[in-house]
Amino acid sequence: MEYSWFWRDELWFPIKKGVLMCGWKDLENTPGSNAYYPQTSDLHWSLIIGILLIVFRYVSDKFIVERAGYKLGVPRRKHRTVDDIPVLEKMYLQKTKINSQLIQKMAKQTDMKERQIQIWFRRRKRLDAPPAIMKFKDCSWHFTFYGIAFVYGVKVLWNKPWLWKTTNCWYGWPTQSVDPDIYWYYIIELAFYWSLVFTLFTDHKRKLAKMCNYCKFPLGKELAFVIFILVWVVSRLWFYPFIIAKIIINKFKAGDVQDVRSDTEDDFESDDDTNTSNTNDDNHVNGNGATKIK
Repeated sequence: MEYSWFWRDELWFPIKKGVLMCGWKDLENTPGSNAYYPQTSDLHWSLIIGILLIVFRYVSDKFIVERAGYKLGVPRRKHRTVDDIPVLEKMYLQKTKINSQLIQKMAKQTDMKERQIQIWFRRRKRLDAPPAIMKFKDCSWHFTFYGIAFVYGVKVLWNKPWLWKTTNCWYGWPTQSVDPDIYWYYIIELAFYWSLVFTLFTDHKRKLAKMCNYCKFPLGKELAFVIFILVWVVSRLWFYPFIIAKIIINKFKAGDVQDVRSDTEDDFESDDDTNTSNTNDDNHVNGNGATKIK
């Protein structure tokens, strides 16, 4: 296995009482089997797709997003210039913090007024600022990908049993197979983050709501802010602490994983359902065909 020092079993698989519960050999795929277990070599696909995403992003920015941005009202960059003053230019390129004492010193060297020097630095800084259309394209790329990923994620996760009953997440753990739709969901998500790493020094730090600001659409910016607040409150203040975190806490306290959402559901089932559950408990399987670990 490539990079064996990084993929060693002790680093990636659980250890119980000093003994490994499983290893990479337990995740080897059997020819002809419908169950697929992820392999470290699958990460190569994310790198390849990440590069393809960069190419797609460049083409779409050039021929679609840029033109759409201008039609939506993103202002074109005006041509600006500043006087060529070598002393001030040298000081600007040194990234020196401009304070009142330094301005006074440069005023003596250049025979300029302090106000003129302040205006020169302000205009010089604007020359290096990225144009609004560049910021718009960066935001559009994030908005487009996250929007598509959200819709696709809802589609492939909606019928998964472990989305609605969290105890199903642990059936067959830690040797769990992966459905093709989930497999590609992870690969494409990872590829997207690889593409962001590759363009880390060319992208600009912008938020999605600013797309509306660049298009002079304040109502859209306010709506985006409201949606952000609602999603943040539901996911961070309710779902994570009362669902996810509570499951993990219960696991460590009781030595087992319990679905805490049963607290808000009916605690009683019919006798027939209970008997059926007990009968099939040993053969209980998840959607991927993995048996539950006792």
